[in-house]
Amino acid sequence: MQREGVFKVMKMGRFYEKPSEVRVRKGQEAFRRRRKLDRKRNYD
Repeated sequence: MQREGVFKVMKMGRFYEKPSEVRVRKGQEAFRRRRKLDRKRNYD
């Protein structure tokens, strides 16, 4: 359940998040995901 992000979604729904904050957060999450994938791919 935790890997699917259920808890994270529940937490995020507690408070209103401005659209600009949503955009910034999603960008940061994508950046982290991308960096993590790159680390896994380039690990030799």
